[in-house]
Amino acid sequence: MKRLLPLSLGVATALATALVSAPAAAASTSLSGALSGTDPSYSRVFNCSVLSVAGTDVFFDLFRLTATATGVFDIGIQSGRDSFLTLYQGPFNPADARQNCLASDDDGGPGVDAMLHNITLQAGTEYHAVVTSLTNGQTFGYSLTTTRDEADTGGAVPVLESIGRTPSAVVTGALTSTDARYNRPFTCSTLSIVGTDVFYDAYQVSVSSTGRYDLNVRSGIDSFLTLYRGTFDAANALSGCMLTDDDGGVGVDAGIINAPLEAGVPYVAVVTALTNGLTSPYTLTVGPNRTNFPGGQATVSVVPEPASMLLWATGLAGLLGWRARRSQRAAPSVIVQ
Repeated sequence: MKRLLPLSLGVATALATALVSAPAAAASTSLSGALSGTDPSYSRVFNCSVLSVAGTDVFFDLFRLTATATGVFDIGIQSGRDSFLTLYQGPFNPADARQNCLASDDDGGPGVDAMLHNITLQAGTEYHAVVTSLTNGQTFGYSLTTTRDEADTGGAVPVLESIGRTPSAVVTGALTSTDARYNRPFTCSTLSIVGTDVFYDAYQVSVSSTGRYDLNVRSGIDSFLTLYRGTFDAANALSGCMLTDDDGGVGVDAGIINAPLEAGVPYVAVVTALTNGLTSPYTLTVGPNRTNFPGGQATVSVVPEPASMLLWATGLAGLLGWRARRSQRAAPSVIVQ
């Protein structure tokens, strides 16, 4: 029979200290952010089956949660403002905020802050948390915290990541009297009777992921924008025409909003004026629709002049070189912001 020998005071104290100071699994993780006037907006849910009537156009930030171990967790916002929190299992679709909605909350945290309690997250499953406000137009700083519920003694909390916004591609150019001209469309089935001989610039557009995108012109004239799928033939302006717009942007500028663009498909955006003879500097911006969050990266490049258009369409232009503009003009610059 073995006898247990009493521990000395020093050994007992050292053992107790080691037990107390042993590192535990992470109990919470937190990220800071801010709702701002530059954030995308959407119509949030009231609950997972009904859209809100008070939060119809609220700014939002999106976070990805990936559970490394199945467990029960609390997810909350600390802002001091009337915040709102929605959790999605799988993808988040701001065009219909009810899809994949798992839970939502208004005042479950301290004060008027939102907090979801006793949420079971499955290991290996991707979730999305959407931080927003109760009502439209509110901006404020906050922190989002995921904590293992007190009743759960399981493993580490989920990985929490902020999903940033995808920047837009911006091209600067100018319609001038040396540009090529064509009879632009009125719609994709009808040619215009007031824009029969307008100056134009054409840009090849591609996107990194399928989704909804906005194309906007900013100029000093009544601009017009046409989007083509595939190639653009100025002599047959209706061929391949996908969308047209006159005043969908700011003021009398053109803007094609929520265009469905596919990854791997070439598009051509043609910038022109509403009527003949108008010239002006402009910018063309292409980026994810603000409700298509986070969206993909758009790429915009200059389409060659009409003499090279056929070669570009058949893929031979790469062998001969792209002509950015007529030799009389410098090529527009392309920036990302």
